[in-house]
Amino acid sequence: MVIVTPSSLPIRLFFSVLLAMTAGLSLPAAAAEPLRPDQLLLVYNRDDARSRELAEYYAKARSVPIDRLCGVRANANAEEISREHFDRFIRPAVRAYLESQPFGRNIRCLVLFYGLPIRVGPKKPTAAEQSVARQLEEELKKGLTELAAVVSRLEELAGEAVPQSAPAAADEPSLAALLSRYERARVAAGQRIDALRRDGKGQEEFGQTVAIIQAVEGVARVVAIAAANTPQASENAVQVEKAVEQIQANEARIRELFDKGLTDPSRAQARQLIRYNHGLAGYLRSLLHDIASSRADETTASLDSELSLVWWDDYILYRWVPNLLSWNVRANPGVLAGLTPRQRQAPVLMACRIDGPTLSVARRIIDDSIAVEKTGLQGKVYLDARGLSGDDGLVPYDQNLRDLAALLARLTDLPLKLDVEPGVFRPRSCPNAALYCGWYSLRQYVDAFDFVPGAVGYHMASFEAISIKAPAERGWVKALLNDGVAATLGSVAEPYLQAFPKPRDFFGLLLTGQFTLAECFAYTTDFNSWMMLLIGDPLYRPFAVNPPLKLEQVFPSERIPPEFRPAPAATQPATSTK
Repeated sequence: MVIVTPSSLPIRLFFSVLLAMTAGLSLPAAAAEPLRPDQLLLVYNRDDARSRELAEYYAKARSVPIDRLCGVRANANAEEISREHFDRFIRPAVRAYLESQPFGRNIRCLVLFYGLPIRVGPKKPTAAEQSVARQLEEELKKGLTELAAVVSRLEELAGEAVPQSAPAAADEPSLAALLSRYERARVAAGQRIDALRRDGKGQEEFGQTVAIIQAVEGVARVVAIAAANTPQASENAVQVEKAVEQIQANEARIRELFDKGLTDPSRAQARQLIRYNHGLAGYLRSLLHDIASSRADETTASLDSELSLVWWDDYILYRWVPNLLSWNVRANPGVLAGLTPRQRQAPVLMACRIDGPTLSVARRIIDDSIAVEKTGLQGKVYLDARGLSGDDGLVPYDQNLRDLAALLARLTDLPLKLDVEPGVFRPRSCPNAALYCGWYSLRQYVDAFDFVPGAVGYHMASFEAISIKAPAERGWVKALLNDGVAATLGSVAEPYLQAFPKPRDFFGLLLTGQFTLAECFAYTTDFNSWMMLLIGDPLYRPFAVNPPLKLEQVFPSERIPPEFRPAPAATQPATSTK
């Protein structure tokens, strides 16, 4: 195999290019305009006549083209389907419909209707997968030990103190911690070597550092730097071109071998090619990927969240996948660096459902949303914090509720009630409610609200959407819908707190009037293939008529994706007063 090291590249230029490449990890830009009716795909249960009737009703009410309806098969009376059923009857049907239609690649949002299940059950690992996982865990331990030694050597080159102990556990946080140390040491090494160069020294240290970068990040990274800075007519150009061809051939072979499955013996060959192309970091990530792929625990997900990745061909089911529509995720290069090129380029769809405890509730959601949009949502905002402080992991979300209250009090004239007592709002204490967010009463809804038509609200607690139809269910999602909200969200199983959108982000976007309900959820929810679901009209914009907030009042400019930032004001030519 061809190995290229950019020995002729100036030291300062090498490290500046390397940093620029790291910062340049990006995703395809999302559409800046609000979601349109023709960008929806309406997914209904073809085994439930009520499901199709509601989808057709919505299509007519919102002017969605009739060819945007897609039927799938599911038990109309079950709120959970097996992973096998999803893989056989749901995902392939939606994917095939999108691929068969000329508009398929323009669909941005899936809308699921009453009659479809809300949850996909856990996967069932095979004995072969479990055996492979045990072998991979041993490889991972060895690889982490090797990476720790390499990072320590780079820290020595950078003149940094070397930690005395390597990571003790073979898990993803250990890899993340090592790579964080590596990134810091790489920058420091570049600065130190650049200083040595001014005195005519540092060439040996430079060579050692490049070798470490190649060991950790792979030949592909070093070759990319060389390719960007090698003149086409130079002698090195041919060598660089051969290296690029080798890397591309390796990538094609990796995809071919990975398509054979987790337990195929050729998987080991694929991992060695990954190590050549992408270094120890890529190799260890591939081990973590395959270990996670073999796991069956925490592989339950909401149907909606799973379908948002219908265009993805390969992702792990254990826990979650970063939502590439989330503004938090898009602003985090570390998250993006952990994804494959195919994953960074594959479309991610928004997902929303029009559903409820009864068919009449689901239809009311449509009617109320359309009616309220014409005049704008009017009513009071109720925020139910708990007054938490200290180092408790719950504090950031509690503070976020209080931050939302402060934002609304400072910049809007919306009537507002903030509660910071440990308990929730008392029964019948919240009249004329338009917006609500609070916590924490686990699956014990407290009927505190008199909701106005079109109200939006959610309660942050586990399992609040474990069922929306069971007669005895007292979860907040079902109860909020029965009490009159037009939009809510919740989790179909334990989501962990960070799965919920931050209230200030979600309601802040909603109050700008710039984004539809589906967009507000997609841009503020960090995980896909996970537990959350959104119920409401995806096109609902309750504050489009008279928005109380501007986008730049909600998010700092650096967190707003470029396509959503206000255009800079045009410079006016000076006018003579003569």
